[in-house]
Amino acid sequence: MTALQRRFRSLPARYQRGYLLLRLGMAAIILAILAVILLERLHYYQEVAEKLRMETVLRSLDTTLKLRMGELAIANKAYRWGDLAGQNPFDWLQQKPPDYCGALAGDDTPAPGCWGYRGNSGELVYRVNLDGHLRTEGGGDLLRFRLEAAAGEDAAVSVKMVPIERYRWLEP
Repeated sequence: MTALQRRFRSLPARYQRGYLLLRLGMAAIILAILAVILLERLHYYQEVAEKLRMETVLRSLDTTLKLRMGELAIANKAYRWGDLAGQNPFDWLQQKPPDYCGALAGDDTPAPGCWGYRGNSGELVYRVNLDGHLRTEGGGDLLRFRLEAAAGEDAAVSVKMVPIERYRWLEP
């Protein structure tokens, strides 16, 4: 038995109780700090998952656009590529993603964490649910994209999906 242990045992019981309560309080404070850190990390990784889900849908739409352009090229209808820019790319998918809310009227916005298509302006709109690390030029929680046709001499030479306003999400 060390000198410190002997000294502690020689203290009256009321001091020993106070010391144990102090140790218990310190343990509770440490656990609370760890819980806060864990919850903050959990929220961050949920936001990372949402961003990856959004980017996966965007890549699927881009791939589908390229397939549509290929189909038109094979059918000798590449001159109709420009027509693709006015269509809803979600209609080209065999199975729509579960977070697609459908066509939007006017300037309506989809529910948080969902995609929508504004037919009047030809915009694909994604409303971010967890936007703690999102920075947009407009300062909101909407990410907007559109199909743009780059015109050549005879017809559109390419159609691509571009963001309407720049954004940074989970980037330094």
